[in-house]
Amino acid sequence: MKVLLIIPAYNEEGNILNTVNSIREFSNELDYVVINDGSTDNTLKILQENNINHVNLIHNLGIGGAVQTGYKYAYQNNYDIAIQFDGDGQHDVTYVSTICETIIQNQADMCIGSRYLDDTTSSFKSTFMRRLRKKHNILYNKTIFKTKNNRSDIRI
Repeated sequence: MKVLLIIPAYNEEGNILNTVNSIREFSNELDYVVINDGSTDNTLKILQENNINHVNLIHNLGIGGAVQTGYKYAYQNNYDIAIQFDGDGQHDVTYVSTICETIIQNQADMCIGSRYLDDTTSSFKSTFMRRLRKKHNILYNKTIFKTKNNRSDIRI
């Protein structure tokens, strides 16, 4: 299966090269595209000078527009799986295969990864209130989806 990492980037001159290099170091077979979302800093210059695959948006469309552009790119280039991968370096490329696993095995059509699930492998820590809100949302979604679909095997 063809996998594409969609990397939305707005004013990421300080991070984008490290993010792309971490992907390149992990696997030279993993495809990526940086969506430069109308950056006003040197992000575009860095992408061009380092021969980084990118799409340049002339206006800032926001995260939604940048990611949609990436999905359109993936569709037009016949990718089977598209993964949003932040340009600021906060995502760990080693989890790409884990995210893709259930899709490749036809156990799911979509997978949402979370760095909050395993406290032992992630150094990222958000605020207490944000973690509490996430837990509330997870519980709410489990309740709604189980009730709506009458299924108990839904994992969130």
